[in-house]
Amino acid sequence: MNNLLKNIRGIIGAIVVIAVLIGAIYGLNSYIETKIDKITNDEQFINKISSRIRPYIIFDSKETILLDTGGLQFLEKIKVVPGDDNTKPPKIIVTPKKYMDHAPLLTCLKLVHMVLSVERGKNLDWEYTLGNFIETKPPRVLPVEQFRLEIISK
Repeated sequence: MNNLLKNIRGIIGAIVVIAVLIGAIYGLNSYIETKIDKITNDEQFINKISSRIRPYIIFDSKETILLDTGGLQFLEKIKVVPGDDNTKPPKIIVTPKKYMDHAPLLTCLKLVHMVLSVERGKNLDWEYTLGNFIETKPPRVLPVEQFRLEIISK
């Protein structure tokens, strides 16, 4: 009988140890999940990650920066050059702070214009020549419109 009690105490002790270990593992898992959820839902963390992964800016034809998600840190300036009298199409000149092996991706947000060509300009500049989305002639006046410039190479 004494031997049986020792065996039962040993079994109960093992069950208690296993239960404590399971509780500790569950508690640690819940703590880690809570911390990860808190960090990934933090707006500062999301902005920091997005500015490193896909930095871009949204600007208009008046050269006003409307939104910066990390793209401005790579750019020196943006210049919008309107076309004149159907002889010269409008251009956007982007000057990066340092050499970029690929041109930033320029998207016209209002579908008034489309990018006809991208080429290297003076020094580090990238020059985007715009064409009218509807007509084949270059537009005379560049209306106020918005552009998205995504930095591809850093």
